[in-house]
Amino acid sequence: MTARRTLLSLFLRSLVISATTVGGGYVILSALRRLYVEKLGWISEDEMLDLSAAAQSAPGAVAVNASLLVGYRLAGIGGALVSLLATVIPPLCVMCLLAEGYRRSADFPVIMKIMGGMRAGVAAVILDTALTLAKGALASDTLPRAILFALSLSLILGLGVSPAWIVLGAAAVGGVRGIMALRRRKAGEAE
Repeated sequence: MTARRTLLSLFLRSLVISATTVGGGYVILSALRRLYVEKLGWISEDEMLDLSAAAQSAPGAVAVNASLLVGYRLAGIGGALVSLLATVIPPLCVMCLLAEGYRRSADFPVIMKIMGGMRAGVAAVILDTALTLAKGALASDTLPRAILFALSLSLILGLGVSPAWIVLGAAAVGGVRGIMALRRRKAGEAE
């Protein structure tokens, strides 16, 4: 099979998988495995497990990561780019259609009430998640976690600090603590 035909085949297969799977990255992982491992035999079971683990641990959407990795495994850089493009086209089209539909109907009172109800539902889900996380942080046997949670909540609610800054600050503190632990370990090994 020619390289061009392989890329076209990979594009079409990725496009169909992305357009017909609903439920996110884990559903696409299953569809990729079923097609490329079971049906076509182009990837071994062990390779697919490795690709799935890498897709889940890399930053970004699991579906996009998995498609990109499978495309790279099957056809190199060209395959990765073709699979990536084919995977993002269906959700991008759906989002564009939804945005256009919203733009055209946003002034209707019924639509505004529906959106208000959806906002309330989203707020409830976010509140439920926050309370679940708070319960876990406060129930843990380590006092520092509870203190950090209370401090973060105070900064967000009291001072209006963006949660993104809290996450970045926590990452910086974790990085500094990790570097300090490595230095202590190296100093202990040198003695």
